[in-house]
Amino acid sequence: MADNDSGQDGGCSGWLVVLGSHICAMFVFGVYQSIGPMFVALQHYFNASSASTSAILSLSLFLQMGMGPIANVSVKKIGFRATVMAGALISSIGFFSSSFAPSISVLYLTYGVFVGIGYGLIVSPALGVIPFFIKKRYALANALSIVGAGTGTFIFVALIQFLIDRYGWRGAFMVFSAVNAHMFISGSLFKAPPTQRINTSDVIVERTRGKKCSTLLIIIKALDLTLFSRFPLFTLMTVGLAFGIGMGFMGTPSFIISYTESLNLAEPSKLALLVSIFAGTGIIGRLLPPVILHCSCKCLDSFRLFAICILLAGISTLVSPFLTMSYGIYVIYPTLLGLFSGMFFTLFSQVIKDITGGPNVTAGVALGTMITGLGALIGPTVAGVIYDTSRDYRFSFYFFGSCMVFAGLIMLTLEPYATLRQHKLQRHGENNQAFHGVDLDFQNIGLNHDVATQTGGSL
Repeated sequence: MADNDSGQDGGCSGWLVVLGSHICAMFVFGVYQSIGPMFVALQHYFNASSASTSAILSLSLFLQMGMGPIANVSVKKIGFRATVMAGALISSIGFFSSSFAPSISVLYLTYGVFVGIGYGLIVSPALGVIPFFIKKRYALANALSIVGAGTGTFIFVALIQFLIDRYGWRGAFMVFSAVNAHMFISGSLFKAPPTQRINTSDVIVERTRGKKCSTLLIIIKALDLTLFSRFPLFTLMTVGLAFGIGMGFMGTPSFIISYTESLNLAEPSKLALLVSIFAGTGIIGRLLPPVILHCSCKCLDSFRLFAICILLAGISTLVSPFLTMSYGIYVIYPTLLGLFSGMFFTLFSQVIKDITGGPNVTAGVALGTMITGLGALIGPTVAGVIYDTSRDYRFSFYFFGSCMVFAGLIMLTLEPYATLRQHKLQRHGENNQAFHGVDLDFQNIGLNHDVATQTGGSL
């Protein structure tokens, strides 16, 4: 794996960046985990199928995660601050316009597209900005940042249920649009970090004067697609992201409310409490990885712990249908799911930093979230179709759990080979090369000799 960056932390301003990232995580990760009561209300109001309402979440998550590379380009062009503020504006417009939706199909646009795009512009900048300000204590800073997802879930599930009970789902969307706009404050904390530059000798591509190839080279460079060829462990990680988190986990929290409601385990207020329990243990889980990695004395690295957490989350999901004898017993499932998911969310950007190095975190998070988004486009929708076909939520949870278990096993099984391959590339000096064999003429493709990356500078 790439060596960790060393250096001093960014003082008070650096920890303010962590605070801003924490608030962003509250919304972009906390909302989709606590939005279950809203989709239950929408399903009842429009008399819609589970598949159609789940597709709203799938589309939103797909765009939220799939916008990562575009957000990465936006950061390079206009900076972290402006990118996050633009995302806050677009997502707030999405929530506000959703309050006037006359049908489920309109919600695909207002919530699915607008909220998805808005949050997609926030995810990778909010996580990728931290290594530029916090280096020595990055693991702690990352954990404090991502714990915002648990804080957001814990707060928003109760808030959303209260707003629905008080104002209906339309009023809830309208009020929440104003709450969501608080991310403007978070974005204002993301001042431009020190410019990081790369040496053009690190990127060797085929010389060409053709316009088509020049455009392709610019796209590859802008989106940092070379991470896939330079870091085999990163490529393996994206397989886990697609199946384990995208297809397996993303839709699970919103299905918990629908599942327990169908079983009549308790009144609605207690069912919403399940998500709060999930959020509370998620906060604990998000704080555990730095402690576990420190105590393991290097016997367990971040990648293996990440894969183990996905595997355990999948196992707990597979056995969850057998815990429905009573409300008290079923509480075990959201407790475990919150704990394990909290851990793998904290480890997400930590693993990318350990694999690729600090300057590549924004690009790695962008590509990782894009792959996760592809899985999220499929997972909740398929689970909804499974329920509509079987009229039994158990099979939806079997699907979610199987995806997570598969991802965890694949990552743990192939990790030794990917590690060996990455070490071999590093020994031969090939891990910084996108293509091989000839010189690079940046003048012919319109790029500067020194390329500013991960900052507000232009390409």
